[in-house]
Amino acid sequence: KAPDTVQAVLASRIDRLPAEEKELLQTLAVLGREFPLRLVQRVTLKAADDLHRMLSELQLAEFIYEQPATGDIEYTFKHALTQEVAYSALLIERRKQLHERAGQALESIFAGQLEDHLDELAHHYSRSDNVEKAVEYLGWAGQQAAQRSAYADAISILSTAINLLQKLPDSPERIQRELLLQVALGPALMATKGFTAPKVE
Repeated sequence: KAPDTVQAVLASRIDRLPAEEKELLQTLAVLGREFPLRLVQRVTLKAADDLHRMLSELQLAEFIYEQPATGDIEYTFKHALTQEVAYSALLIERRKQLHERAGQALESIFAGQLEDHLDELAHHYSRSDNVEKAVEYLGWAGQQAAQRSAYADAISILSTAINLLQKLPDSPERIQRELLLQVALGPALMATKGFTAPKVE
């Protein structure tokens, strides 16, 4: 963890930004350490000229930089700590809204290839108030991790989905969904803990 003084200096630098640029930087912090331009456009809904101007200002101030990418333009936070400080300054409600908007934007941008973006979708929806979508994408991401034999990841992701599912009202559908998640979790637990582990049962 960085010394508090470094965080305080960063926080005051962010606070001195013009309001619109500060808001943009905080939105970028929700999108992640790296983010493609088209995702920023979908989430912020700003006019292209305004957005480019503000992104340029944030680059000049050395908060972010543009990195070469095939096709779309991509940006990266210059330091992970900048992203952290900008993110933690956001009100929780605002954070949840932005995570949901990021999830919706990813769904529309990558409609034909969602399976390549399950981790990002699960990440954003599980930090929003949209429990339904969070459980759905966590379930898919967990199954995908299990198929790749990344059993520790699969267990962690599927367990998160099962815990989140408890927030939904009790119904036959919820029980059905939990059963499917538990069935997906079984083989991952067997692979890591062995057949006789109590959790496997």
